[in-house]
Amino acid sequence: MASENLVALLERVNTDPQFRMEFERNPENILSSYKLTQQEKDAVLSRRTARLRELDVDIRIAKGWAADNGNKAHPTT
Repeated sequence: MASENLVALLERVNTDPQFRMEFERNPENILSSYKLTQQEKDAVLSRRTARLRELDVDIRIAKGWAADNGNKAHPTT
């Protein structure tokens, strides 16, 4: 089961446009304010649905944000 903190982060990224823009600009800063394991952080930064599924994340909470096919990497810019 995905941690409450991970779910809270993904729900906010998915529903709050301002928060999502800030996350896109500075993901490390946003992640530092959430108690996540390194594995959770890596999965979020990868933006791969497959990585999130490995953590038992309900992908519906990340739809529109995580890569639909699980193959796209997070942009480096």
